[in-house]
Amino acid sequence: MSKELLMPKLGLTMTEGTLIRWYYEEGEEISQGDILYDIETEKITHSIEANQDGFLAKILVEEGEVVPVQAVVGILAAEGEELQETDKIDELDEEDGNAETEIEREILRASPRAKMVARENDVDLEKVREITDRFRITSEDVNKYISQHQDNKSEVKLTEKKEKNESKVELSKYRKKTAERLSQSWQAPHIYLRSSVDLSELLALQEKYRELAIGERPSLNTMIVKITAHLLKKHPHLNAHFKNDEYILKEDINLGIAVAVEEGLVVPVIKQANQYSLTELNSNIKELVNKSKADELRLDNLEDGSFTISNLGMFGVEEFTAILNPPQVGILAVGTIIDKISRNESGEIMLYPAIELTLGLDHRAVDGAQGAQFLQDLKRYLENPLLII
Repeated sequence: MSKELLMPKLGLTMTEGTLIRWYYEEGEEISQGDILYDIETEKITHSIEANQDGFLAKILVEEGEVVPVQAVVGILAAEGEELQETDKIDELDEEDGNAETEIEREILRASPRAKMVARENDVDLEKVREITDRFRITSEDVNKYISQHQDNKSEVKLTEKKEKNESKVELSKYRKKTAERLSQSWQAPHIYLRSSVDLSELLALQEKYRELAIGERPSLNTMIVKITAHLLKKHPHLNAHFKNDEYILKEDINLGIAVAVEEGLVVPVIKQANQYSLTELNSNIKELVNKSKADELRLDNLEDGSFTISNLGMFGVEEFTAILNPPQVGILAVGTIIDKISRNESGEIMLYPAIELTLGLDHRAVDGAQGAQFLQDLKRYLENPLLII
C-alpha cells in the first residue's frame, strides 16, 4: 500500500522545515528502516526512516525547499504497486493548464525543481510566467528563460559589482531562530549581578583528579556546572520559567550549556544535572558538545532547560553579559581565568587565579536580593569546593 511521506512536526513551535537531502532517487527499492531523507528545522537536523519495504515512487519536494509541516514531500509505494496519483502529478508538471480559471491564473505555481533552478540562478518566476502560458511553471520553462536572458543578466550583475562592494549572506535556520529568540528575550527586563571568584582551591581540586587518576580530569566548566546545579536546588526561584505572566518553579535541574556551532548557537540540556557525579557530568557535557558540533542533537537534547550557563572563557573573554534563554529566568555568564592581585597578612603582594561571573535574571520573576544570595553562595562554593562533598 502506498504511503505519503510528510514533513513531520517536531516540537510544538515548529511550523515548517527544509528538506536538505534525499538518499534515494525515484524508482529505487527501499527496505524498512532505511533512511529516506533528512530535514532541517530551526533547531536540529533529523533523518526520516522508511516504515515499510517498497520503492520511492515520487519526489514532490526537492532538496533545499522549505515546506510547512505535514506537507507531502514524496510517495513510498509497495513493491509492484502502480500509482495513479503519481501519473497525475507528472501530467500536472508538464500540462499547458488551459482549463485554469482566472482566479487560479493569478496564483503563481511552479514545480519544486523549477523553484530550485530559479533560486540558484536568481530568476524571478513572475517574469518566467510572462513568456509561457502554462498554468504551472516547469524547470524547462525556467531554463528557457535563463538562456534567453543570460546576456542581459550578466550585464546587470557586472554593473551591480561596480556599484556595490558588498555581499549578501543567507541566514541559516539556526541563526534565524537565534535572532527570533533573542528578540523575545530582550522583551524581558533584565537585571545583572557580577562577582569575582578566587579559583585557587577549585583548580587545586581539579589537579588532584589528574594526580590520583580518578577517571578523566573534569574541565573547569564541568566543575562550575556541578556546583551551579547543586545550588539551584537550594535556590529554586532561579530554576524556573516565566511565560504568559505565569511563574513556574521547575522541580528538575535541567541545565542548558550554550555551545557555539558553525550555523549559530545551540543550547543542549543536561537533564537532572544535580544527580551526576563530577566525572559522569564531564562525560555528558563532552558528549553533548560533540553532538552539537556534528549536528547530531535530537529534539529531546534541546528541550526542558530550566537554567543556562554560557562560558566564553575559552575565547579569552574576561567578562560579558548573556541574554536570557526564554522562558528561563536565569543565565550565568562565565569569563576566562585572569590573574588578580591581593596582599597576604604580611603585606606581601600575591597573584591568584580568578574568573568573573555575571548572573542575568528576568526581573519580573526574580528580585535582585534573591539573585545576590544565589551568587554569594556560588562564590563561596567555588572558592571552597569541598563544601559540595
